Order: sequence, then structure tokens, then C-alpha cells
Amino acid sequence: MENKRIFIVEDDPIIASDLQGILTDLGYTICGVAHQPFEAKKKIESEKPNLLLLDINLNSEIDGIDLATLLKNYNIPIIFISAFTDKSTLDRVKQIQPLGYIIKPFNEKEIAITIDLAFHTISQKENSTNSIHTIADGSIFIRTGNNNSQKLRFEDILVMEAYDNYAYIHTTTERLMVSFTLKDLEQKMTAPFLLRVHRSFIVNTKRVEAIHNSALIIGKHEIPIGKSYKEEVLKLFPML
Repeated sequence: MENKRIFIVEDDPIIASDLQGILTDLGYTICGVAHQPFEAKKKIESEKPNLLLLDINLNSEIDGIDLATLLKNYNIPIIFISAFTDKSTLDRVKQIQPLGYIIKPFNEKEIAITIDLAFHTISQKENSTNSIHTIADGSIFIRTGNNNSQKLRFEDILVMEAYDNYAYIHTTTERLMVSFTLKDLEQKMTAPFLLRVHRSFIVNTKRVEAIHNSALIIGKHEIPIGKSYKEEVLKLFPML
């Protein structure tokens, strides 16, 4: 990976400045710094950094773990930085699957090693992923048999559904079965509007027509919202 652009989210300006200085001295590019989560979200969506260094306690109505969940569909690798080591926090962090967790107070060597290992992991993953599939212009080619492939636009997807070690992709016109797990699809088919809402379902949030009894209505599909996803999913659908 040639570009190593890092975005810092830290509510304490002094700590943010220290991190920026350390990372700059290590040769990384700091593409942005934010102190509040909603400010950070807008900047991150615009800058699309290669790595996000994210504090957990942001002294706001949402914390760094909430922010990471809101940014999940951008597939930006994350390293958390926090003084928290309690089980409750770590259980929430595990759901995000970050590339690292730096405990405050930190030192320069710890930062250097964690960031270096993170970019090594990112590089390996990119090389592996690029050998498996090709995505361009918000679409992917799906093998349909007889050495044929058809182009599928992400916007045409309604729901993706887990089926053992396979998955169904429900579109506006058909249902396709693919030889990938839902987790594979989540990693391969990245768009801000494709959201995991249940261990067995990913939905196109643009296609949600209604919410009924803790389920999302998308055409003829009634998709349950998983208990662990409910709070973050409902944040995306403001109600009067």
C-alpha cells in the first residue's frame, strides 16, 4: 500500500496533537483530525482514509464504538484508543473487529508497532481480495453458470440472505444464489447503503419502505432486526 492516510478522532485536542506529531514523524499522512463524532463522520466520509485511529470516549451522545458502527459500510480499518479495559467495552469492541486496541496512556513505540502491523494486515487483505473479485462503478459480476457472468448493480439489491455456506441475493427482478457466505458478501460488496441488520441479513437501506414490529419492510420481504444491531439500525431511520 503506497498511500497510508490516517484520520484521528480524539476529543482531547492535546492528545490528538500528540498523536498527529507521532504519526507524522513515523512517515504517515494525517488526512484529518476531528474532536466530535458527527463532525468526524462527515469528514471521514469525504476523506476516505486508509486507517482510522478512534478514541472511544468522545464526550458526546454517541461514543467511538457507535461511530465505528455508523461507518461500518465504508470498510475503513479501525484502531481504537482508550483508557477503558472493562469487559462491557471490550465486548462491544469485538463486534467491530478492529485491527488494534491501544490503551491510554500510550507511548510512541506502541503506536508505531500497532500502526505498522495494521497496515501489514490491510495490505495482505487487499492482495487476497483483489485476486478473488473485481468491483467497479458500484457493481459486481456474478457467476451464473456455463462460464457466464452477469453484472449486478448494488442499487438493484433489495436483500442478501444467509443460507448455510451460501447466500441468496434478492434483487428488484430475481433471486440469485452465490457460493459465498454472507460475511464474504459483506466484505466484497461495499456500499454505504448496504447494511448488516441481522446475523442472516444485509439490506439495502434505500429500499426500506416501512418498519413493523422490529422488522424492516422491503417489498415483499420482512427482515427482522437482530437484537445486537437494533439500536444502530434504528438510528438510520429517524421517526417523528
